Amino acid sequence: MRYLVSAAGLIEDPEEEQIQSCVADQSGGVFWVHIEEPREYDIDLLRRTFNFHALTIEELRKRSRGQRIEDYPSYAFLVLQRPVWRGGQLFTEEVEVFLSRHYVVTVFMHSDPGLASLRKRLLAAPELAREKPAFLQFLVLDQLVENSFSVLEALERAINHLERQVITNPTRRQLGQAYDMRQTVTDLEKNLGGMEEVFQHLITHSIDPQDAQLLIYYRDIFGHIQRQHESARELSDLAHSVMEVYMAGADNRLNATMKQLTMLAALFLPVTAISGFFGMNHQFLVEHITSDVSFWLTLALMVATQAVLAVFFWRRGYF
Repeated sequence: MRYLVSAAGLIEDPEEEQIQSCVADQSGGVFWVHIEEPREYDIDLLRRTFNFHALTIEELRKRSRGQRIEDYPSYAFLVLQRPVWRGGQLFTEEVEVFLSRHYVVTVFMHSDPGLASLRKRLLAAPELAREKPAFLQFLVLDQLVENSFSVLEALERAINHLERQVITNPTRRQLGQAYDMRQTVTDLEKNLGGMEEVFQHLITHSIDPQDAQLLIYYRDIFGHIQRQHESARELSDLAHSVMEVYMAGADNRLNATMKQLTMLAALFLPVTAISGFFGMNHQFLVEHITSDVSFWLTLALMVATQAVLAVFFWRRGYF
């Protein structure tokens, strides 16, 4: 599926001649070509109409992973790995972007709801494409970047939910989830760090320093990515704290168990000592402790020591 957005409006599945007309008309402002699920015909169309370098065309065919930016005489080629939160897991979607002063071309392997909503917005308000030349580029790139905020929010909710579970009802399974969550946050932090480097290069090397309009827009996008990267670092600390909470809870539960076992041992220690003493087969004990009264007095002594220790532990708040 192809889309063409220009000052004239939005065209679905534009013909090659329509795109070539926009390329040839340098006075028509900035236009946007978006391709979803590209076929070989779409890739060849880009090569013919825009005369892109063979290396970038090959990149569209093989779609190697990684984020980078490459500068060519008439355009900049960006490869971005956008984070996507789906089904409680973090995924990345590769996006190829061609940027020049006159156009922006985006290539997706799948449809994107965010860009679909942007197309609807431009269809309802076509005057947005007629604003300052860099504004349409800003809208497209900003939409690509804004998606990461929703990923960060979803990940934060997942971490907070896991933390509440760890506090209320910790299990060994949650420890594995905490490890997975920490790795997910680490992957997201690396992803946003790579995207930050790409846009930093775009601002410092790919744009003409005299082009103040583009710099203003791209610096705004770069600021969004910096905030996202900083939020990812904070989430990394939060994910690590979940593991610390679990380990602290495990230590507390172990301490509580050891306290209970110690109290049980303490309760039975006097009983064991008394019964062991009077159970010795010394001649004196066997000859002199023979009445029923001695038995009941020994039993009462054991019960009394149990009661005294139980009251003592209760007053100290041990149970």
